[in-house]
Amino acid sequence: MHQELKHLGVAADEIWKATVSREKSISSNWSSKWNWMLNEYNAMSVQLEELKKLRPAAGRPKAVETRSCLPMPDTASRVVSGDHNFCIKEKRPNLKV
Repeated sequence: MHQELKHLGVAADEIWKATVSREKSISSNWSSKWNWMLNEYNAMSVQLEELKKLRPAAGRPKAVETRSCLPMPDTASRVVSGDHNFCIKEKRPNLKV
């Protein structure tokens, strides 16, 4: 906003001072209007912590990994399904990987 008013000179300074003054008054009045939300949030967070202490978190059991990439298909380019980031790396004496 300040850059848009740069060419106006004194008027721009007055508008800028009024804007800063309005922002200061709004910030000083914020707590009187909205502090109740902070109080509600703090009360709810205390209640939540009390509930967490009463009932320990029941973690989900970790799934057992059953997938396997074996056996891998033997392809001429050593690449499976066009994904060039996932190459088959077999240990062969003449194959440089």
